[in-house]
Amino acid sequence: MGSGRSTPPLLVVAAIIEDPCGRVLLGQRPVGKAAAGKWEFPGGKIEPGETALAALKRELQEELGLQVIAAVHLMTVTEVRAEGDLQLMAFRVQSHRGKPEAREQQGLRWQHPDDLDLATLPEADRPIAASLRLPRYLLITPDPMLVPAAAFLAHLGKRIATTKHLVRLRSASALPAALIQAVESLVVGSGSQLLLSTDDFPHRCQACTGLHLRSSQLAADHRRPVPATTLLMASVHHLHEARHARDLGCDLALIAPISATLSHPGQAGIGWAGFAALHAACTLPAYALGGLGAADLAEARAHGALGVAGIRAFWQ
Repeated sequence: MGSGRSTPPLLVVAAIIEDPCGRVLLGQRPVGKAAAGKWEFPGGKIEPGETALAALKRELQEELGLQVIAAVHLMTVTEVRAEGDLQLMAFRVQSHRGKPEAREQQGLRWQHPDDLDLATLPEADRPIAASLRLPRYLLITPDPMLVPAAAFLAHLGKRIATTKHLVRLRSASALPAALIQAVESLVVGSGSQLLLSTDDFPHRCQACTGLHLRSSQLAADHRRPVPATTLLMASVHHLHEARHARDLGCDLALIAPISATLSHPGQAGIGWAGFAALHAACTLPAYALGGLGAADLAEARAHGALGVAGIRAFWQ
């Protein structure tokens, strides 16, 4: 969220450049600049009259000797500062020509997001790094109250045993505290991460467990309901929800439905054009939901999604 100042923020772009091993490229800020010695995603200021994508291409050519062929917007971070707000637009570079050279930074390094020490990054770069640590797959469970708890836990354990997921525990009613804590232990123990509903959130035991807001809950909230240290995701189906999720300070958006689904018969999908419009409005890292599965990950990421979400596709 912004500070409400009338002075326009300083507009900056940053590039997420990944190697085949999933590592991201970082440059070290040179002596004499603010935050000297910090490691940051390459990029720089947007010049007057320049688009964000044009600025990204120019900065990477000047800083690294790279020619950007294709890039897509992932998220925007607003940092409130005493000297004036900063708005950082992060792009995932999908393809480029050339080998990175440290033309302006003190040095370059490749590092896996899971290994990044956020304290070594400038403030505005930290949410970007945090989003890159999240799983590419979001598993939305069926209602655990419809089957025996042991069977539900056993099946969930199989689904997340080999691949990290963000797991959304979904139920039509509040769940028993013991079941929530058993799911937490299973999910966190597997290296995945859990999101609970508002009704179930008070029973969480793990600090890494986050909160998911359904559309009705998003509409009812006018202040961020959890601390900044707790992951907060909101369902987004319309432009007003996208803007409200942004203004509320959510960390993630769940944008749906991309395609028509069995769970919502008669509701047409918004397609990737609709996803792009909602993503641009919320400016948050986003998962795409609706008729998608693991095979759709590459296409979703090509359209700027952080990952894909599913119920049947990831549970069956």
